[in-house]
Amino acid sequence: MKYYHFFLSLALIACMLSCGKEKDNAAEQSKEIQETEEVDIETILPNTKTFYATMLEDIFCEHYSDIFKGSEYKEGTLSIIKYEFIQEEKEPADSTATESVPLVEVVGSHSYKGTAGYDLSGQKFKAFVKVEGKGYLVRVFRESTQVLSNKSYWEEGSKSVHYEE
Repeated sequence: MKYYHFFLSLALIACMLSCGKEKDNAAEQSKEIQETEEVDIETILPNTKTFYATMLEDIFCEHYSDIFKGSEYKEGTLSIIKYEFIQEEKEPADSTATESVPLVEVVGSHSYKGTAGYDLSGQKFKAFVKVEGKGYLVRVFRESTQVLSNKSYWEEGSKSVHYEE
């Protein structure tokens, strides 16, 4: 009977030790998957400041008055401050689970002529870029100021632009 308890205890200890190893393996695999996802974002979307500066300059020159009605972009005034790879959480229409969409958030400044003909220089903008088809879908926001309260806010462009190289 003593041997029975001894072997039973030994079996339980072995089982507990093997469960601990499985948890460690699962944590390592999860870490590898996350690292792979981060690498995939950077391989899907370009990783150069020059690319985003050229793309946004082209979009602003061609579509700025469509994106922000009544405003006109001053060509050559775009400057990129930073760009960052992020994940947008999106709910698919046919499922309850969320999926991650890789995005690049680009922050910079630009100048434009407003609706009343006044010039605004060095105004901040944000652009969100994601892959769509053979090109990129770009949503643009610009920082604006309320006239009476002098509070700033982000104004979203009324149109997203599809861009192909």
